[in-house]
Amino acid sequence: MGKFDNVSVTKKANVYFDGKCVSHTIDLADGSRKSVGIIFPAKLTFKTAEPELMEIVAGKCRVKLDG
Repeated sequence: MGKFDNVSVTKKANVYFDGKCVSHTIDLADGSRKSVGIIFPAKLTFKTAEPELMEIVAGKCRVKLDG
């Protein structure tokens, strides 16, 4: 999926890790919600209440999962 059509974008950014991770929430026409953003080079630990899917579209990263 290269683009999202018919979406609503929240202007206020979600800023984490002192600005090393920045995203915006988008609401799709089918009622689902996603976020799009950028992660700058850093060693970060993400803790989420529910599993999340992250799609990398440019650059590279190393991931270490708990367990």
